[in-house]
Amino acid sequence: MLSSLSYFVFSTKKGNYYVYDNETGIVYPITEIQKEILELYRHQYSIEYIKNILEKKYIPKEIDKEIDNIKLISSKYKLFVPQSAPEIHCNIEEVNKKKGIRQLILVVTENCNLRCKYCIYSGHYEMHRTHSKNYMPIEIAKKSVDFYFNYNSEYIETNPQNQLCIGFYGGEPLLNFELIKNIVHYVNAKYNQNDILYTITTNGTLLNDEKIRFLVDNNFSINISLDGSQIEHDRNRVYANNLGTHGDVLENIKKLYKIEKESKKPNKNEFKIMTCFDHKSNLLEVSDFFDNNVYLKNRHARIMKIIPDKTTYCSSDDKNPFIKKLHTQFQQSYEKNKQSFISTFFGPQYTLLFSRDFYKVNPTRGNCIPGSKLVVDYQGNFHMCDKMSNNYPIGNIHTGFNYKIMKQFMNSFYENISNHCKDCNVSRLCMLCFANCEDKSGEFKVDKTICERNKSSLPMNLSNLYSLLEENPNLFNDAI
Repeated sequence: MLSSLSYFVFSTKKGNYYVYDNETGIVYPITEIQKEILELYRHQYSIEYIKNILEKKYIPKEIDKEIDNIKLISSKYKLFVPQSAPEIHCNIEEVNKKKGIRQLILVVTENCNLRCKYCIYSGHYEMHRTHSKNYMPIEIAKKSVDFYFNYNSEYIETNPQNQLCIGFYGGEPLLNFELIKNIVHYVNAKYNQNDILYTITTNGTLLNDEKIRFLVDNNFSINISLDGSQIEHDRNRVYANNLGTHGDVLENIKKLYKIEKESKKPNKNEFKIMTCFDHKSNLLEVSDFFDNNVYLKNRHARIMKIIPDKTTYCSSDDKNPFIKKLHTQFQQSYEKNKQSFISTFFGPQYTLLFSRDFYKVNPTRGNCIPGSKLVVDYQGNFHMCDKMSNNYPIGNIHTGFNYKIMKQFMNSFYENISNHCKDCNVSRLCMLCFANCEDKSGEFKVDKTICERNKSSLPMNLSNLYSLLEENPNLFNDAI
C-alpha cells in the first residue's frame, strides 16, 4: 500500500505527465494510464478496485502491464514508499565553530527618513517593532566586530580563502554613516582584513558624493531599493511627509553609476537593485522600466513579493493580475535574455527546483542554524536573522551565544514541523524557516495559509519548469 501523500502527479503544456516523489525528490516521466493508477493509489484504493475503475477505459492487459511497470520503477528508485520522519541531530556550538559565522549584520539604527507603507517596521506587522530614534553606539559596534572575529578565529585559519562579511542594516543605515566609516577603519586597522566584504541595504535617498565615494572605495556591495517607475515606486516608498522618493533615488543612482565607472579603484561589487511588489503593482510596466533604463538594466539582486501573512498591509486574498502575463513573456524570452527583469523575477524559483539541492534530504526546510548569521541590535543583543522580530534573542555581546535558548528555539521549530508536515507531499521542496513561523507565544508555529500556498504553487512551478525543459533540455544547465 502506498503512502497517501508521498507524491503528486503533474502535467506539462505539451500534455506529458510526470510524478514527483517527495521521499526521494525524484521526478519521473509516466504514461497517462500510470498517471490514473497513481492518482487512485494516492487515495489508498486496492489494486482490484483500481482495475475495476480503469477497465471501463483501458484493456485489462494494458492495465496489468502498467501496474507492473510502476512496481518496477518503485523497486528500482525506491519511489512511492511511506515518508520517513526527518531526524535532526545538531550540536549548534560545534557546527558554528566549524563553519563559522558567515555574516555579521549590524543594525546601526532603528530610525528611518522614509515611511514606506509595506515596511516590516511600519506598524502593519504584529510581530515587529516600529521605527524609533535608537542608534547603535560605536562601542557596541566595535564589541560586535571583536566577537565576530574572535569567534571565527579557527574558521579563518582553516578557511583563509572564504570571504568574511559585515553588513550594515536599519532603519536607514546611512543615517549612522559616521559609525559605518569608523567600523570600516577599525576592521582594517585591527584585523588587517582588506578583502572583507561590506554590504549595505539603503533606500538611496541619502547617497551623496562623499558617501558614494567611501562605499565604492571600500568595495561595498550596495543594495538600493527601487520599485520601478515613479507611479509604482511612489505609491509605497514615501518620506515621512508622504511625498514620493523616486526622483531623489534615481538621481542618486545616476551619481553612483557615474562614480563607479570613473573610480580609479573599481568596485568589485557593482551596486544592485532591490525591488518589492504587491497585489497592485503593474509588473509589465515595472519590467519595461528596468529593462529600458541604462542605469538599471541587469542590476537586480532580488525581486520580492510583499507576503500577506501576519500583516494588515494586504490580505491573503490579494493576487497580482500581471504575474500570468509576465510568465508568458518569461517563457518566450528566458533563453534570449537571462539577465532581464522577467528572468530575475522567475528564474531563481526554477533554478532552485532544477538544481540538485532539492533532491537532498531537507529536514531543516529553509532554515539556517541559529548563529550561522549574526544580527546585532543597537543594544548589543544577538538575533538569528534580519527578517525576524526581536522576540527571539540568542545572546549578547557581553555573554556571547546562549546555546541553551538556541537549542530550545530549534527544538520548538522542529517539533512543530515534524508534527505538522509529516504527511505533506511537498515538504522536501518547502522553504519554511524561523522567520515565517514566528508566533506571539514565543514558540514557532506553522501557518496553515503558508502551507496551502506552497502545496498549490510548488506543483505549478514544477509543471512550468518541465514545460520549459521539454522545449529546451539545456535551458537551466548553468544553474548546476
